[in-house]
Amino acid sequence: MKISGKSPPGHKTVHPLSEGGGPALPASTRRIMLVDDSKTFVEFLKLLLASSGCDLKVYTNSVEAFEAFRGDPDLIDMVITDLTMPNITGIELAQKVLDIRPDMPIIMCSASIRTEDERRAKSVGIREYMEKSRAIHDLAVTVQRLLNTKGTAPSE
Repeated sequence: MKISGKSPPGHKTVHPLSEGGGPALPASTRRIMLVDDSKTFVEFLKLLLASSGCDLKVYTNSVEAFEAFRGDPDLIDMVITDLTMPNITGIELAQKVLDIRPDMPIIMCSASIRTEDERRAKSVGIREYMEKSRAIHDLAVTVQRLLNTKGTAPSE
C-alpha cells in the first residue's frame, strides 16, 4: 500500500501503520517516554511510534524512568506505561509524574483489563487505559489525540 500526501511547510507527515491507515503524527518534537518491563512490548512500541516521527525515551525499569523524568520533566510530552512492573507500578509511576506535571498525558497499557485497575488509573489522572493487544490498532490514534489535547483535564 502506497501512502502519499502533502504536509504544511516545515512539517513531515509519516503514516504509522501501513495497513488500515491511521492518522499521521507530525514529525516534530513529540517526546514520548515508554516504560514497560517487557522488552518485547517495548520493541513493538518503538517500531510503531518511531515510524510516527516521535522522539522516544525507552525504559524497562520504572524507577530509572521516574528518575530521568524527575531530572527534567519538561523533556517529555507524554508517558506510555505498563500497569504491572516491579518496584514502581504503572499507577504509582503515573501518580509521581502527575505530581510534578499535572498536565501530562499518560496512557496505561496492560496485558488484561480489570475494571478496578481501570477505575484506579482514571482516578489518578491517567487519560487512557488500553489492553496491549489493542495497541497495534489504537495506540497511534490515541497518542495523536492526547498530544493534540495536551493540558485539558482527563475525562471522567
